[in-house]
Amino acid sequence: MKYFALIFFCIFSLHATEDPPSFAVFTPPKTWEIVSPETLPGHVVVSFVGKSRKELAPSINLAIEEISCSSAEYLKIVKNLNRSHSGNKWRDLGKFKTEAGEAHLSEIETKIPSGTVRLLQLIFVHDNRAYILTAGALKEEFARHYQEFEGALKSFSITKDLFSCITNNEKKEKLLEAIAHLKENKLSRDAFLNPQFQESTWIPFQNQFLKDSIEQGAYFQLLALQQIASQLLIE
Repeated sequence: MKYFALIFFCIFSLHATEDPPSFAVFTPPKTWEIVSPETLPGHVVVSFVGKSRKELAPSINLAIEEISCSSAEYLKIVKNLNRSHSGNKWRDLGKFKTEAGEAHLSEIETKIPSGTVRLLQLIFVHDNRAYILTAGALKEEFARHYQEFEGALKSFSITKDLFSCITNNEKKEKLLEAIAHLKENKLSRDAFLNPQFQESTWIPFQNQFLKDSIEQGAYFQLLALQQIASQLLIE
C-alpha cells in the first residue's frame, strides 16, 4: 500500500471540525488496496478494492453525510431513493450489530453494463451524521466475498481515541511512547516534507507503526498516521 503518498494527501486536505474529533473506523479485508483519495466521489471518505478476474472488483467504501433529521427519517429517504432508480432492487435486512452499536442493513441490486451488482449497505446515525458503509461485488461473485463483507461491517466503530482500538497494552504503550517522542518535533509543512526529516525520522517511524498495528487494519493505520502527522505541523 502506498501510504507515503496517501499520507501527504490526507495531511494537506485535513480539516478538523471537532475537538477532539470523532473517528469512524472499520477493518477492510487484509489484502485489499486503498483507492486514491483524489478519485473518490461526493461524501465518500475512503474506499478499498479487492482482486477479481472480472471487470468489476469487489469493493467497500465509507461515506459520511451531515444530516438534520432523525435516523428513521434518513432511512426512509435512503429507501425511497434506492427504489426510485429504475432497475434497482432494494431489500430491508433489518438491524445489524456493529462495534459502534446497532446499525441498519439493506441489500441493493443494480444493473451495470458488466452485469448485476449486489451491495450490502450499513447505515449508522450518530450526532447528526449518517455513516454509510457499502460493500459490493458482482452478483455472481458476491457469495465468495460475503464473509469478508460481514467482518468489515461488524468491525465498524466510532471513537474519539483512535489508539483505544489497540487492545494489546504493551504494543499501545510502546506506540504512545514513540508518538510522544516524535511530537517533540514541531514543523512547518515544508520541513515535514524535507527529505532529511522524512528519511531520518518519519519513514522509520511510519514503517514501525505499520508493522505494529497491522491487526487494526489499513484504514485505522491511515487515520492514525494522518492524525500523528498533522499534530507535528505548526499551525
